[in-house]
Amino acid sequence: MFIRNAYAEHYLRDEKMTEIQFIGTVGGILGLFLGFSFVSIAEIVYLCMGIIVRKVGTLRGTVR
Repeated sequence: MFIRNAYAEHYLRDEKMTEIQFIGTVGGILGLFLGFSFVSIAEIVYLCMGIIVRKVGTLRGTVR
């Protein structure tokens, strides 16, 4: 019997990207295409709270 190739091939499977890198990449792409981020959500909440505080203060007569 004749063996054409006497060497064995060994394949190593390795992650190209970790889970954290994947989440970061997806978040970056969504932020880029949607133009929205958690900072934007915080800014909207801050703005709404400011408006509510001014309205309540005006109704009570404490804010000018």
